[in-house]
Amino acid sequence: MFSYHRKLFSGGRLRGPEDFDPSLLSSSSILGGGRDRDRGGGAADVLRGVSPSTRKAYEAALRGGEGSSPSFACFDGSKVLAPGALNDNYCDCEDGSDEPGTSACANGRFYCQNARSKPKTISSMFVDDGVCDCCDGSDEPRGTCADTCSGRRPRVKSKNAKSLYEGPASSGAYQDPRRRGDRDQKARDFSREVASRRQQEQAGPRILFGISTVPRHKADYLTKTLSALLEGLPDDEGHPLYHKVKVLVMNGSPGNHEAFYRLKFGWTMSKKTASEKAKHYFTFAENPGHCKDLTPDLPDPDDLNNPTDRPGRQVRKQTCDLISLLEHEPSSYSHFVFLEDDFVACENALPIVDYLLRKVSGMNPDFLSIRFSFGMNGILLGKDALADLKAYLQRGISRLPPDLLYQEWLQVKREEEGRAEYLYRDVLLEHIGEVSSFARRPDRRKWPGCFEPLANAWSLPQIEKFDVRACGHSDISPCPVPTDPLRWNTSLEAA
Repeated sequence: MFSYHRKLFSGGRLRGPEDFDPSLLSSSSILGGGRDRDRGGGAADVLRGVSPSTRKAYEAALRGGEGSSPSFACFDGSKVLAPGALNDNYCDCEDGSDEPGTSACANGRFYCQNARSKPKTISSMFVDDGVCDCCDGSDEPRGTCADTCSGRRPRVKSKNAKSLYEGPASSGAYQDPRRRGDRDQKARDFSREVASRRQQEQAGPRILFGISTVPRHKADYLTKTLSALLEGLPDDEGHPLYHKVKVLVMNGSPGNHEAFYRLKFGWTMSKKTASEKAKHYFTFAENPGHCKDLTPDLPDPDDLNNPTDRPGRQVRKQTCDLISLLEHEPSSYSHFVFLEDDFVACENALPIVDYLLRKVSGMNPDFLSIRFSFGMNGILLGKDALADLKAYLQRGISRLPPDLLYQEWLQVKREEEGRAEYLYRDVLLEHIGEVSSFARRPDRRKWPGCFEPLANAWSLPQIEKFDVRACGHSDISPCPVPTDPLRWNTSLEAA
């Protein structure tokens, strides 16, 4: 957990997010790591539970490479994380490699150094559970377990417990045999939960909504954007969308985005305000900064007079942020949706997106994308297209803004591969941003709001216009020619 969270503790009790102080977000605090327990803080806490065979990978994540920001890549390649995500008691990596020293990941492994005795590895589920598994006591908070590694007597079998340690009594570390039985049940419950989740994840398409966000002067659109998404997502685990949708929020200004850190802490970390629903759906991540501007010294164009649409520094950074978002996309998701941080989801937008995916997949399994808003926003793509789009964005960073690069890429895929983008009739994401992240912006016409025709979005080119004349009978464009008027019932219920 970022070390600024440590300063939110008072007398061992966690204060609420109203005490959040963005001045604590220094680069040193982000890289410091640390746990919420009295273990001394710093890099030693980040490396808690790390085995000698993998220690170099973690140390490299803290140092960073030459000319690049520090970052940690999950061992299974599923994500790239900021060092502050190591041992922060939140499971980010699918293989549990970001939490070697906490019990956050059911499949994690904790390394007991056990000086003067034999090292061993235990399940992360047994970390901080009140039972001393490592003879050096490193699997429990400091002061809980005595170091019994020297002269430790062997375990003996008991009728009441599978494996009880009968050794020297340790002050303040009473070992209740019943705790081990409880722990075994906990392990079985975890195993069943992991198996159930994997089975649910493999059943049908799963959608990841990706949001790249930056701070805006005296305006907090991110809270409204995420709150609308959270409100539109189901609480019930039996709901079809519960295991099909996740939201990734990536901070494009690490250490300098008050709204991002307030939401991350308040929704997923605070003992007082965090909700299981938010923790289930949302992942908050830092941009690792791997994407680099290829022309950092290129002069900025005049935003009010730029007929060639040449991107300035901020626009090139936007493209890099989108590339980082695509690099972070985990392998377990079949589809990805671009969202901007100043658009709110309209009522029932998420069930409609699921409906669109099912409908278009039935019409054309080889579809390229589905659009239901404007800008670099409200675009759903299959995972098979993401690597190609990312490469196209990388090649064009200095040539065009990201939304125009996407339109070019769309045309290329249509001409070379015959793959189509499908358009929903109405707008499902409404623009709320009046304060731009740019210092100068030309005056623009009004954007269409919720459930207004997408064809009214003046920024979309002809290739992305809903064909009202040909598809007036349908909610999807392009559309099949209706042979039976009764067949083309386009209501949500009909899907």
